[in-house]
Amino acid sequence: MKKSMLISVILISSLITRAQVSNINLSMGATIPLGDYKSTADATSTGYAGTGFTLNIGGKYFIVDYLGIGGTLNYGTNSTDEDALKESWLQYVKDLYPDYVIPPDANVEFNTNLWNYVNLMVGPVFSIPISRISFEFKAQAGISFITPPKRELYITYTNNEIYNNSGGSNVAFGYLLGASIVFQANDDYGVRVGADYFGSKAKLDLESRVDDGIGGSEIITEVWEVPVTAIHATVGIVYFF
Repeated sequence: MKKSMLISVILISSLITRAQVSNINLSMGATIPLGDYKSTADATSTGYAGTGFTLNIGGKYFIVDYLGIGGTLNYGTNSTDEDALKESWLQYVKDLYPDYVIPPDANVEFNTNLWNYVNLMVGPVFSIPISRISFEFKAQAGISFITPPKRELYITYTNNEIYNNSGGSNVAFGYLLGASIVFQANDDYGVRVGADYFGSKAKLDLESRVDDGIGGSEIITEVWEVPVTAIHATVGIVYFF
């Protein structure tokens, strides 16, 4: 009995004491919006974001067994629920200018595009190796360069024109919390499957203008803040060095 236990301990120890190998990886997959970033509840504070694409370039250098420092360069893009945003945006304009009654036959033009962001993150990595498989966990923070979708609403009727737009670009604090499984196929290459939680915030600069055609005009400017939170589900290749 004691001999069997000793053999088991030796086998397990031989599996989990493999020295960690520093590596770089390239992976891609889906970015799935969460919370207010996904919500279509309020044009002033939610993102109307849909599922999109993400691309990651990452690297890890192990200082000691199990613990290292990692970096991530990440690009992500999310679609926008254009129909829901148009409806909310139109209602916002009506509430903003209650003295202007927009008739049902008014000409309404609305344009929007995608959310885009680039993240540059760094932080600790903890890894548990079992034979050729490693379970990795990371906590990284850094800079997010976020470009919210352009939102333009142009309304014309009789002698009136209402123009409303928002946009801008942001440099904000961001972070990634992630876990991954890395399979080392040989001394040089492997496969990585991972999921990261991304969090940051974006500011949107808004300008609204109304012209009644007889010299009367009104301009309103605002700044809105929208949380940007998503799950990045990715798969990719790893190079060990």
